[in-house]
Amino acid sequence: TLGATPAWTHGQGDLVHEVLSVVFDNALKYTPRGGQVRARFFAAPGEPGAAGQAGGARLCVEVIDTGVGIPADAYERLFHEFYRAPGARRLSVEGSGLGLAFAVRALRRLGGTIDLQPSAAGGVHALVCFPARPEYADAAPSRDGDRAPAGRPPAAISRRGVVIGGVAAGPQ
Repeated sequence: TLGATPAWTHGQGDLVHEVLSVVFDNALKYTPRGGQVRARFFAAPGEPGAAGQAGGARLCVEVIDTGVGIPADAYERLFHEFYRAPGARRLSVEGSGLGLAFAVRALRRLGGTIDLQPSAAGGVHALVCFPARPEYADAAPSRDGDRAPAGRPPAAISRRGVVIGGVAAGPQ
């Protein structure tokens, strides 16, 4: 429940979890000891008549950190596979550069969005939004935990894998 009003979205639970994990993991990973990571969940009104949404309303997760930040010229490449911002490479923090590329694709599939901007605190301000779906509020959970309106199963989502690295004997 957000505020006094219940709020719902629809999506494969594992996919929603992974998207949020990427955002929170990046904030925590690139914020040094003593820094701050703040999160806020809220419902936001949308543009009237937005496709597939109740008046365009959205459920949003805002994450603001005081981490190393991202240079202005790097924001346009953050969602490309294998790209890591210079601060991430300089810190020698492990990462593949696939997290945000995955998150943006998953959010497109879920009808959501992600926006990253510099934060006033010096780190990154991330805003992840999913379409609000109030018609799912009374739906019974299905076997896999997703919610769907009565008589309508959750949409199937394909699964893909990426193997990074490998040797003659197989992937590592």
